Amino acid sequence: MYSVFISYSIQGRVMSHYGYHDKGDFLLHPEEALFLMDVGTLRVCHHGIPLSIQEAFQYFLQDGGDITLSHYLVYAYLNRLGYIVRRWVVQIVSTSI
Repeated sequence: MYSVFISYSIQGRVMSHYGYHDKGDFLLHPEEALFLMDVGTLRVCHHGIPLSIQEAFQYFLQDGGDITLSHYLVYAYLNRLGYIVRRWVVQIVSTSI
C-alpha cells in the first residue's frame, strides 16, 4: 500500500464512484488518485507538501507498483468517456465437502 496519502483535499467532484472504505478509512487506488489529481479535483500532500502531478506519476507508476502507465491511460480514457471504472476483486470461496 502507498504511504503517501497523509492528507488530501477533494474539491467539488462527486466521490461516490471513486475509492473504498476500509476499517473506517477512505482510500483511493493509485489510478483513482492520479486521475483525480489530473482533473484538478484532488490534492495529495506528503509530509505537508503538495505533490505535483509529475511527482505523483513517478511515485505511483514506479516499478513493482500496482499499475503501469498503460493501465492508467486506459483508466483515464474510459473515465473521460463517462464510464465508471472499478477494480475487479476476485473473491475465493472455499467449500467443505
